[in-house]
Formats: sequence, C-alpha cells, structure tokens
Amino acid sequence: MKKVLFVALVVLFATTANAQTILNLVFQIDYDSNVWFGDDQWTQGMALAPGGELILSDIGGGNVIRRLNADTGEEIFPSLSGYRAEGLAMINKIGVSDGGVIYVCNLADAGDRFNLYRHASTTSALSIAYEEDSISARLGDDMAVQGAGNNTRILVTGQGGETALFTTSDGGLTFSRTTISPSPGLGDEFPNVAWDPGSADYWLRSSTSALRSTTLYNGSTHVATATVAGTTEGYGPFALAQWGSQKVMGLGVAARPLDSTGVKGLVIDVATDTLLYETEGLEPAGGVAYEDEDIGGFGEVVIDPVKKRFYFLYTGNTITCWAVPPTGVKDWAVYE
Repeated sequence: MKKVLFVALVVLFATTANAQTILNLVFQIDYDSNVWFGDDQWTQGMALAPGGELILSDIGGGNVIRRLNADTGEEIFPSLSGYRAEGLAMINKIGVSDGGVIYVCNLADAGDRFNLYRHASTTSALSIAYEEDSISARLGDDMAVQGAGNNTRILVTGQGGETALFTTSDGGLTFSRTTISPSPGLGDEFPNVAWDPGSADYWLRSSTSALRSTTLYNGSTHVATATVAGTTEGYGPFALAQWGSQKVMGLGVAARPLDSTGVKGLVIDVATDTLLYETEGLEPAGGVAYEDEDIGGFGEVVIDPVKKRFYFLYTGNTITCWAVPPTGVKDWAVYE
C-alpha cells in the first residue's frame, strides 16, 4: 500500500513540476477596464519604484506618471506631473536607479528638445537632470538606468540608431551626454535596451537582421559579444535580473499581426539560453495594440528579483503581473 501511494505521489509531483513553467497571474489591467489605460500608443514606460509602487507613463491621460500598488494594480494618488510640452511625446520612458531615484525622458525627434527629468521619490517634485536643444537625431524610444549616486548611468536609444550614454559627477542630480556607436548598429527600427546586471555591459534588441536575437555589448568597446535567441520575432521590450547565481531575461511580445493568438511573454535563463517560464497566451480579445496595427512590440518588461515577479506592459493592450509558482515541498517522513 505504501509503495502504491509513493508511486502515485511521484507521478503527481512530476506533473506539477512540468506545469510550473507557466507563471501565476497576480493581476491584469485591460485597456477597456481602466479610465486612463486605453487602446492607443500613449502608455510606453513602466518601472518599479521604492515602496512597492509600479509607475507608468500616461501621455493620453494628462502627461503624468501613474502610480500603482505593485501587488494589486490599484492606483495611488497623486500622480507625478509638471513635464514640459516638448517633443513627440512629453514623457515616454521611465527608469529607477539602484538608489530609488526616478528618471523620466521625453520622446524627441531631430530638431526637438530632449529632456531627462529626475524625481527623488514618487512624492517628490521634478527637477531637470539633462536638457538639450535641437537634437540631431530621434531619441527617447527606450531607456535603461543603472547604479546610484555618482555611479548612475543611463542609456537612451532612438529609432534610427541613435544611442546616448548619460553619466553624472554630482550624485545623479545632473548628467552629461556621450553619443556611442554600438557595432552592429540598431538600424532604422525601434530599439530596446537594458543593462546587464552587475556590469557596465548592455543588451540591445531591434528588428534589424543582426539584432533579432537579444545581443550583449561590451560597455567599453560597444562591440557585440554574445546573443540570447529567446525569440527571433524582432523588436520588443525585455529586462534582465540577477537571482543569486542565475541571470534571467524577461522577453515581452515582439511585434505580431493583429489576429495573433496565444502570444506569450517568456523568461529565459541567460547562461543556457533555455526557457524557464512563460505567461499564459494573450488573446486579441484582451485588447489590441494601436487598434489598427500589430499587437506587441511596444511597452515594457519589469522584473522584481525579490518577489520573483514579472510585469509586462503591452501598449494599448494589457498590464499584467506574473509570479513564479511556489515550489512544492514533500515531507517524506509521513510515508515511512
């Protein structure tokens, strides 16, 4: 009898282990269930802020940074505001330093003013961390923030291939810009960027043939050194985090045709380039990206390495939070 019970339990736990590649949904906000999150292109940026807040850019609803409870998705008031009416979008991408300082950039085309804003916290007024009149090329399609204080480093990319590195010498209050030239370059497509955890290297992803796989660049030479396949669909949001000795990458949905079904976010083990987890499939009924255009491609991925959660923003579609399933623990003494 004990042997039969033991075998049954082994089968049960094996089945459970296989099923645990699917992340658990914590909350979901659909484009048609929220007064400010619509089926349009005006929510592009997302980040985790201190105090358990998820912050998102909202251009269409007043050019503010919305604050949500990162556990429930409920909105927190007041929003962050006060940004200049400049560029293609007054606010676009958001990043948070290791010290908890919030940085926001606008989306600027050639000839526009590019602005980099700073908030000391989610309840602090903004200050100007960097401004540049009449930039020469589009900038602000994506942004990545790393470090704290004088070690704060910010990468900003733009459609068309522009890539800028911002560094500080006054503790992150103001910044200086250096234009860099990654090789291979970003091409003319929308670029996505993320820092490599714990190093000065960075990752890029776009629709150019050379960068359909997410590509690691040396932070000094700006030359590609490695790739993670993950997906070969082209541009789309992604993020990285360190979990102990394991480095993971969250990959958002790349641009897909509007009638795509079962579209999933992925979590990849970077060292082995293997799938660890995936979300449930996203269906068109959950919303559309830009109403008449492709689903996916735009938005953001955020990882909480402490709670082991993944946040996926699909612009014009959904905001979701997913958690790594708990590991089953067996007390073998019960069956002895």
